[in-house]
Amino acid sequence: MKLFKFLFTISLFFISCKEAKIIAAENKLVAKTLDSIKLSNGILKRIDSFPSKYVRPRNVDVWLPADYDETKKYAVLYMHDGQMLFDAETTWNKQEWKVDEIVGLLLKEQKIRDCIVVAIWNHSDIRHTDYYPQKPFDLLPQKFKNFEKEDLSTENDEEDEEFENDEESDNEPETTDDETDESENTD
Repeated sequence: MKLFKFLFTISLFFISCKEAKIIAAENKLVAKTLDSIKLSNGILKRIDSFPSKYVRPRNVDVWLPADYDETKKYAVLYMHDGQMLFDAETTWNKQEWKVDEIVGLLLKEQKIRDCIVVAIWNHSDIRHTDYYPQKPFDLLPQKFKNFEKEDLSTENDEEDEEFENDEESDNEPETTDDETDESENTD
């Protein structure tokens, strides 16, 4: 009986390992080097449509320093809005965060330890849900959950006006006790 249990356990182990290898082979991620992206420093690799069981598939870029060595361990800097980090010509607003320039310079000056940057793209239509924790999001009033960009800009404009009005009232000169006494004693 013990021999049967042992053989059964071993056979399950080999079957599950074989299944794991098949699944891993089917889901093999391929990182392509991006030569079309203009970098001041380093190498950029992309995994198209990185799969997840928690969020929609999205591109993930990985920036490697120019002297990257596969045998060495690196710290990892994870950054959101990955499509905005490296090349202004590929962003929606023609601006970039200059991550390759800044991290490259900091590495060169030895101000930070060796690292790579993992740039996780967003989906603009669901960006707020990507970055806002779910439980607090669920507690928001419905009007904030389904807002449109136009609604957001209108609300911000109104808030800005209120803020400016508050600033104006805050900027009125305050009188000190000495000034008050002097103005009262002008006989």
